[in-house]
Amino acid sequence: MTPTNGTEHRAIVDTHRHPIGPKLAAKMAERGFYDPKQEFPQTNAQDLIGYREFYDLDYAMPKQREGGVTLSLASNGGEVEWFARDLLQVSTGDALKILNDEYLEIRDSYPGEFALMANAHALEEGCRPIVEDMISQSGAKAIAVASSYGDGSERAFLDSPKAEWLWEFAEANDIVVHIHPPMLSVGHETLCNTASTRRLADPSTRPLTAPG
Repeated sequence: MTPTNGTEHRAIVDTHRHPIGPKLAAKMAERGFYDPKQEFPQTNAQDLIGYREFYDLDYAMPKQREGGVTLSLASNGGEVEWFARDLLQVSTGDALKILNDEYLEIRDSYPGEFALMANAHALEEGCRPIVEDMISQSGAKAIAVASSYGDGSERAFLDSPKAEWLWEFAEANDIVVHIHPPMLSVGHETLCNTASTRRLADPSTRPLTAPG
């Protein structure tokens, strides 16, 4: 069977892709995560490295096709808390609606090349109606959540009673739960902020190519 994007074979499926549409890219530029006027790759004040392939889907998609990737499952469940608190500075529910709307626009812009996951905050049952709509109305194939939430001694995991709604919903609807590390994972304080330890960011995420 020929896939809907017109390729003869569906050779490679990217099982979790973090696509950024133009609205989120603009918000990231506004918050200083990257400068659209500068060459890529570039590093910001938070030591996050940015590549054009991440911020510019129109640039990235031809490269994705050339690499043989014919279907991507879009998810940002691991980053929901960060999107809400740090980037968008809105409630979790509003952040999910913004993310999901952006994903629907991306899917419609690249027919047959993206399937969606329903992003969720596992510890906030209030997002359940948003998840239900993404699955029943928008065809989401899985629920995407972070493996933990919070920080330090306040960090909570998916065995928290607050996450019971998620497991009950997934079981009742026979749907996969995709678990992704959060933006700030366990141990990030030691790896990145301890003066006596060489930061993990330096040896492991240095750009392979230099600007120009």
